[in-house]
Amino acid sequence: MTPRWTAIGGASGLAIALAASWPMLGAIADLNEARAAQAALAAEIAAPPVPRMLADARLTPAPDAATASRRAALRLRRAATAGGVLVETLEVTDPAAPHVVRLTLSASGSEKAVLAFADGIERGDPVLRWRRWRLASVSGGAVRVEGEVLVPWR
Repeated sequence: MTPRWTAIGGASGLAIALAASWPMLGAIADLNEARAAQAALAAEIAAPPVPRMLADARLTPAPDAATASRRAALRLRRAATAGGVLVETLEVTDPAAPHVVRLTLSASGSEKAVLAFADGIERGDPVLRWRRWRLASVSGGAVRVEGEVLVPWR
């Protein structure tokens, strides 16, 4: 064999090897992505579960945030009416967190009735919690409670 044919054969073999390795580079990148995804899933499985703060029975059952806010508003209005408290404003504000609705509430009445109403919000089931609240006196010996009520739902 002459050196010329040896050079041509070597160059052809090198070109074929480079052409065959090009698809392998893509496969190696895919393999690295699959390994990273597998490691992320393994870490998620190995992580301890997030503890549930409340049992599902204590959450407001609702398919979405709008339904949860309507159910909580209805519950608050019924409790206020039963206790002799006037609900002045009750509005849905921005969500506080996923699966938590935030309502802005203002209600007034006699001191005893308003305090019982505010306490009933905290103690009832399903859970409603005051995020912030404020009591103020109004004319005629009445008091007003104003604040934000959080409604966890599932």
